[in-house]
Amino acid sequence: MPVILLFLTAALAVVADQTSKHWALSALADQQPHPIILGFLQLDLSTNTGAAFGILQSNASRLGFVAVGLCIVIVMAAIMLRKSLTFPLALAIGLPLGGAIGNLIDRLNRGYVVDFIDAYIGRHHWPTFNVADSCICIGAVLLLLISFRGRKSDSKVEPPRNVER
Repeated sequence: MPVILLFLTAALAVVADQTSKHWALSALADQQPHPIILGFLQLDLSTNTGAAFGILQSNASRLGFVAVGLCIVIVMAAIMLRKSLTFPLALAIGLPLGGAIGNLIDRLNRGYVVDFIDAYIGRHHWPTFNVADSCICIGAVLLLLISFRGRKSDSKVEPPRNVER
C-alpha cells in the first residue's frame, strides 16, 4: 500500500505543478507582479534556465540539467526499491520525485522551468519558485525528520529489568 501512496503523491505533485504552471503562463502573461499577501507574497512570472531557485543561470546547460533531473528520478526510484516503505517515507519520497519530474517536464518541453511564486520581505526577495520546488523542499525536510526519528529510536537503550533474587 505505501508504494501506491508514493506513486499517487508523485503523480499529484506533477499534476499540481504542471497545472499551476499552465495557469501562470496564461494568467500572469502581463509580466506584472500580482500581490497575494502585501509585503510577503506575490505571483510574478519568470523563467529559470538554471538550477533550483535560479542558481547557475548564467552557466546553464539544458542537457546537463535534464541529466541531473533524470539522475534524481533514478536515485529516488532506487531508494524506493531498496527500502521498506512506510507511509511517511512514501510521502517523503513521492513529493520530491513528483517535483523533479515536474521540473524535468518543463526543461524537456520548454528548455526552462516556469517559476511564479515570489516570497519577499521589503526589498529582500527569496528566489522565485514553483510548486515543484516546494514539493522537493517539503519532501527533503520530511526525509530529514524521518531519518532523525529513525536514529533516535535506534539509539534507545533498553532499561535494566528488575531481577528477583
